[in-house]
Amino acid sequence: MKYLLLISLMFSQFVMGKECDKVLENKICIELNWIEGPHIDAFSTVEVNLSDLVSGENLNLDKIILYPWMVMDGHEHGSMDVMIENVSRGKFIVDEIYFFSGMDGVWQLKIDFEENKFVIFELD
Repeated sequence: MKYLLLISLMFSQFVMGKECDKVLENKICIELNWIEGPHIDAFSTVEVNLSDLVSGENLNLDKIILYPWMVMDGHEHGSMDVMIENVSRGKFIVDEIYFFSGMDGVWQLKIDFEENKFVIFELD
C-alpha cells in the first residue's frame, strides 16, 4: 500500500508538472520560489504557491499564517513578524523574513494550515 501511494504521488507530480518543495498530508503541494534569499542576517522574500496535488489547481485561500522558527537543543522561538500579501488564489508573497545568526540550531519556515503546523523549509 505504501508503494502504491508513493507511485501515485510521483505520477501526480509528473502529470501535473509540479515540483513540490513540500507535500502536506499527501494532498497539498507547496512550491517555494525565493525572490530574495534565503539570507542570514538580512531580509528574505519568498513566493509561496499552494495547490491540490492531484488536480494541480491552486487552493482557494485568502490567508495563510507563515513564520520563521528557530529550533535549538532544548529551546525554540520565532523571529520578527513577516508581511504576507495574497497575490492570487493560493499564491502569496511573504516578505521581511528574518533569519538571524548567533543561534546554534536550525531555522525553519512554518505554515499553519487547516489547524496543523507544518515545516515547509529548513535553513542550517
